[in-house]
Amino acid sequence: MEILIRSPHEVLPAQAEIDIYERFEKLEHLMPGILYCDVLLSKVHREPHAYGVHVKLSIRGEDLYAREEGDTYLHAARLVVKDLENQIRKKKEMKDFHPEHNKPAVEESEGED
Repeated sequence: MEILIRSPHEVLPAQAEIDIYERFEKLEHLMPGILYCDVLLSKVHREPHAYGVHVKLSIRGEDLYAREEGDTYLHAARLVVKDLENQIRKKKEMKDFHPEHNKPAVEESEGED
């Protein structure tokens, strides 16, 4: 999985970027088919000490999105990862449950010629 972390309005310390990267890297264990993770970090203008993390997670056939705010970028990233983990789990549950496949087959009556 390719992970792109962008912070257009400020330079992150290297360790902060590594910590955020490692958070998102763990998502691949839940769903190995993830193609890339686009992470945008931004300062929340209406709050003096709030940081936002916006993520687009590209999986074969669809994209997942999450957005959270926190008192640090790492805090917001943790919240976003939890949101994405929940979305991935729901997707997996939906794919495992196919009610149309669980219906009994329609049997033809034997007396008809």
